Order: sequence, then C-alpha cells, then structure tokens
Amino acid sequence: MPTRQTTIETVQTDGGGREDSDRSGLLVRRTALVVCDDAKHDGLLPAHEKYRSTYFGLKRDFAETLCARWWILSAKFGLLDPDRVIDDYDVAITDDDVDTAQWVEDVRTALSNVEWPETTKDGRDIVWELYALAGSGHLEAADQDGNAPRVQLPDVTPEHVTIRFPFDDLAGIGYQNGWLAACRDSGCVVETANHG
Repeated sequence: MPTRQTTIETVQTDGGGREDSDRSGLLVRRTALVVCDDAKHDGLLPAHEKYRSTYFGLKRDFAETLCARWWILSAKFGLLDPDRVIDDYDVAITDDDVDTAQWVEDVRTALSNVEWPETTKDGRDIVWELYALAGSGHLEAADQDGNAPRVQLPDVTPEHVTIRFPFDDLAGIGYQNGWLAACRDSGCVVETANHG
C-alpha cells in the first residue's frame, strides 16, 4: 500500500494568491484541491512541477493565480503540499491495491487540521472558498462508512468556508480547460454557466 506522509506542517502553508473583497467588505480568500495527473515528468521534482498535462497545468494556474493556498490530491500521498519534492510513482485512485477508505480518512484528517482564520491581523473578516478541482474518482471515493469527500468537505471545514465544485457545471475536460483558462487569463473566477 502507498505511503502517505501528509503532515499538518505541509498542509498549513500559505501561498501568495489573490484576495478579493466582496460587496460587504469581507475579505475572500480562495483555496483549491487540485487532482494529480497520470502524465508525469521523470525524477525528483516539486509536486507542482511533476505533473505535465495541459489539464493539470491549467488547474495549477488557477490555484497559483487565484488562491491563497492549495493542495494536490494524490492517490499515493493523499493531501500533498505543492512544494513537496516527490519521485516517480504510478498509482491511481482506482487501482485495486489502493485502500480508498484509508485514503479518504487520511485526506479528511489532514483537511480537518487546516487552520482557516476568521479575521486578518488587522481585524478584517475573512470568508474562504475551497474549490475542488477534481473528478468523481477522487470526490466519490468512499470511506468504510460509505462517505465520500464530496459529502465530507463541509463537515471538516468551518462554517466560514464555502465549498465549490465548479466541474459539476462543466461537461467534459474541454469545457473545464476553457473555464480554467478563462479564470487564469481574467484573474478572477468566471461563471461556469458560460463555459459548458
């Protein structure tokens, strides 16, 4: 069975993405869960450089451009810090030797330990948006009780975190790629209704 080494230290990193204020003056911070990819570069690399498909690259661009922090959902590593250096591996969430129930538990535990500050140091209120840039293989994987990450995400995050599943409104990778590119190019989250 694959080794998972996610620790809270790697989960609490904070990137340099954008922050937006909504009409009420609240500070909106985005985060993302980005699914890994089968196509990989060879050798030891930081995780955000390991996966080489256009699809992964667009999800990474979304996360790096629009999010304060983000993680990679990996069948081997669970919740993976994008800066963690990893070696070659060939594991998919659908592989028979992957204990999906344990994988779901590991991801849930890691996410439940993430800190989601409600205010900035200067006292401004923060609301968080968590974008799940993942397909059904990862979002519908079930633990021993039949609970999937899609259902558990609201339970392991505070009330001031809104979970978004943008790919639910985008029929197919082509539409998802178009939406991701539009978000990256505009520097803001665009409506999914216009892309699928």
